[in-house]
Amino acid sequence: MPETNAVDIAKHRRVETQRDRRCVKLSSPERQRPPGPAVRRPTASTIYADGRIMAKVTGIGGVFFKSRNDNKALAAWYQKHLGIPLQAWGGAALRWPDDKADDKGVTAWHVAGKDSQWFSPSDSAFMINYRVDDLGELIAQLRADGIEIVGGPESHENGKFAWVMDPDGTRWSCGSRWHGTRRTRAREGISAQAAALDISRAGGARTA
Repeated sequence: MPETNAVDIAKHRRVETQRDRRCVKLSSPERQRPPGPAVRRPTASTIYADGRIMAKVTGIGGVFFKSRNDNKALAAWYQKHLGIPLQAWGGAALRWPDDKADDKGVTAWHVAGKDSQWFSPSDSAFMINYRVDDLGELIAQLRADGIEIVGGPESHENGKFAWVMDPDGTRWSCGSRWHGTRRTRAREGISAQAAALDISRAGGARTA
């Protein structure tokens, strides 16, 4: 029987090492995980006492409201004056990738106090903020069409905003978010503290 020399032993060990590495890769949990959505990593705030993971909201999937008069006429008004891209089913699909603002698309959510005057002169219990690409141009268009701007335009830390009433008497806001650096915003003379104080007085959130 031939002797096993040092070269043969080294080669054998190298083959075993490579085989072991392949086994580790194949047995890794990442390799065994079936295809599908990524597993949500729980945090302390999303775990119940019994260990169950709490389901939670991840965004706003749609906005639906009831017209007080002619819903088709109201939808057409929004299409004409705000450029809402109505589809055959009567509504629109607004996609965040189309928004080029610095925040890359964020939806604010807020519950105002029962005595808040922030929605006035509307008696509606809700208000929608529409993001627009050019607030100044939109305001000019609305005024040219005889539509009154009931508030603003105002500059805040997160953008410029104005408020309008639709034919149903519902107050809504439109705003353009900032494009550029914080230095540019500073030159605009925008104060986050002043904006927060204004929100507090109104009893609501300016971006809601």
